[in-house]
Amino acid sequence: MILSVLLAVFSAIAADASKVFHPLHVSLRQLVNQHEFELIRKDFLQALTQDGMLTIRGIPDLYKQDVLQAMEPCINKAKATQEATLRDGTRRRTLATHTSPDDSIAEGFRKASVLPEDEVHCQDFVDASERFRAAAGVATNAFASRLASVLREGQDEAGDRPLLVTRNGYAFHDFLDVVANGDHLEHFHSYHTPVSPSSPSNFGKTTDETIEWHVDQGLFIVFTPGTLVREDPSAAGSAIEGLTGGFYVRLSDGSTAEAKFCEEDDLVILLGDGFNQYINPHYQDNNVPLLRAVPHALSMIPHQANESRVWYGRMVLPPANAVHPVHDETFGRLRDMVVGENTPKDKAIALACSSSAQARELQTTTCEEGTLLCWHECMSLEEHEVSEDICAQQGLDLWCINPRGQLWDHRHGDFFPGCIDAAKAENATEFPRLPNYPRDNVTACTAETFQSFLLDNQEAAFENSVDLDGVAVFEWTVLNNNIIRGRLAYNGLFGYLALGYPSAGGDKNGMHGAEIIMAIPGGNYDAAIGFDLTMQPSINEYVIDPEKSAFRFWDTPVSMTDTNVSTSSSSARNGNDMGDGYSIAYDDCFTAITFESMGFHGKPFNVSGSDHFIWAANGEDYFAAYHTNRGHLHVNWLAGEASDHDHANDGGHDDEPTPAIPPASTPVASSASIAILAKATSLVTAAMVLLLNQA
Repeated sequence: MILSVLLAVFSAIAADASKVFHPLHVSLRQLVNQHEFELIRKDFLQALTQDGMLTIRGIPDLYKQDVLQAMEPCINKAKATQEATLRDGTRRRTLATHTSPDDSIAEGFRKASVLPEDEVHCQDFVDASERFRAAAGVATNAFASRLASVLREGQDEAGDRPLLVTRNGYAFHDFLDVVANGDHLEHFHSYHTPVSPSSPSNFGKTTDETIEWHVDQGLFIVFTPGTLVREDPSAAGSAIEGLTGGFYVRLSDGSTAEAKFCEEDDLVILLGDGFNQYINPHYQDNNVPLLRAVPHALSMIPHQANESRVWYGRMVLPPANAVHPVHDETFGRLRDMVVGENTPKDKAIALACSSSAQARELQTTTCEEGTLLCWHECMSLEEHEVSEDICAQQGLDLWCINPRGQLWDHRHGDFFPGCIDAAKAENATEFPRLPNYPRDNVTACTAETFQSFLLDNQEAAFENSVDLDGVAVFEWTVLNNNIIRGRLAYNGLFGYLALGYPSAGGDKNGMHGAEIIMAIPGGNYDAAIGFDLTMQPSINEYVIDPEKSAFRFWDTPVSMTDTNVSTSSSSARNGNDMGDGYSIAYDDCFTAITFESMGFHGKPFNVSGSDHFIWAANGEDYFAAYHTNRGHLHVNWLAGEASDHDHANDGGHDDEPTPAIPPASTPVASSASIAILAKATSLVTAAMVLLLNQA
């Protein structure tokens, strides 16, 4: 009898180990098109409630094969590569990046941090990854939009209750809001386990699990099926060998199965523990079925010594400043507590998970000795001349702070390692506003008064003009002797206004190293208190630091002008070595800078052709840390034409990672990413509008 029972148990284990699970396949078109979605609605819901995963096919311009093939040469040599040895001896190499929220996310734009594009062996990978990440973002947003519409349909009269809120009351109303405003952590992984092909695979034993059973801590993860590549492909062949196995999931009935993917599966969606923690509880009284977080594990399959398993994953996390409805802490703070060395393991699990299942984040957030996790990266303590001992000698704590002595709130800005009394310090707050903020947009600061401002502050009409996305106007006239009389007029308060040449190949879309003219509303800039507004405004030439965005690193002008400032209907001009110079005009609503010059920074304008500029403005505060509005500007002086097609008015921090769109002056080979990203952005926008209108 006992023997019969044991045989039955072993038979069940053997059957479980050989069980194969094929997830539901949907196309991007089926997610976006309402009519086509209705045909798969039942299967879509069943896949997410019963299985917790599905795959997306037919994603245009994904270039998945290109990025996977180009990954290995880069990841093996890039300085930014992180390396770890996993529990079974597998060596994992990683290039990490992230895509962060942007103020204009409702229009489908996001800011993507840049991979190591300055390294020769990574150029092909970076070019391919720009296109790939943009297309992956399309699929991510399409899935989030469709699921949000399904969740909304089940809501009752109480459905206006926000899904998550910040401490200051900002509401993320539904699933799409949460996804759109959360950080998307992205990793490119290369796993290497040189094992003899004759070695048997005994998955199920703890020692054989490369990555143990876990549920992901975020909302969901988007990833490519694991692919085997040769590290040194022949000149005539592809590096890609094909898909690999070894990815296991625990099904709703408790059994274990190996997930089988197909070459047609572009991306896989896998739900995380965020659904258990705050999505399902929010919708449980609204006739919405519970969605399932999927426990999963990885067991590396045998491969040759010259092969590696490559993989891309994008974990979607909730907004860092949103408050967890159970733990009463922001999600950003909880993440730090989970990975903190002083947090007991049982408490970390309680904070991170809805159950005893182990949570795992995609991003490696444990920093090496001598560094501190600060503004989403491990910052060097030596570079900032600080350490735990230095702070302790002052009776202070080592913390990530801003120049105003406030604690990092897990959002973007000017943060660095420093000493502070953390118990008494406050979390980072908004900057103090300009005296006239907010403007009176109803009676004083209208479209009509903006036109009056333009007319009152010009000596002669400009021959050409271009509207910059409704928030600014650039006007110009070509004079004799290659002199341009130009004006950048901003429909906003005077916090600062800047215009200049982007740096070819400079980081943050040409901002780092850019040569600009910049009008500021006061003097004696201090990053802790901003501009002294009792001092005279000025406009001068500046060079933005090649590596550091914050104004405090480049606040000394490279050339000074005897600035003329007008707060009335008249505006004069002053001297400059390439023309009559620069001037400022502003009032309680609007700001303008005017120049009459042959060029900026001693570099003549290309009057017989075109010039590429960047511009930025802050109409909210006097700290020069944000840009309320910004954009690119391409001017064909001779033809009298201009374009602002590089996404003006996308708002945000100067310190935020910007989309990896190369400036117009970069080689033609890189210009394809501009078209791809534009196409991807249009598709996201169209998909979201379609879903919102038809759901």
